[in-house]
Amino acid sequence: MTVKTDEQRVPVGEAELDCIAWVRNVRDAMYEATSDLPADEFISYVHRAAAAVDAGTSISQPRPGIHTA
Repeated sequence: MTVKTDEQRVPVGEAELDCIAWVRNVRDAMYEATSDLPADEFISYVHRAAAAVDAGTSISQPRPGIHTA
């Protein structure tokens, strides 16, 4: 008789994805990229990011000290 555990095994060749760690990394990177932006530039950043996701491309990070407004 084999004892069953709650551990789920990932098939060989498939990587595990730690969703919580991934979300935290994305959130932390976004905060670092936008923490110094004024509200209007942050909104612009979010709009560009959403458009880039819709288009399937990556976005350029805002440059510190560069203001578009």
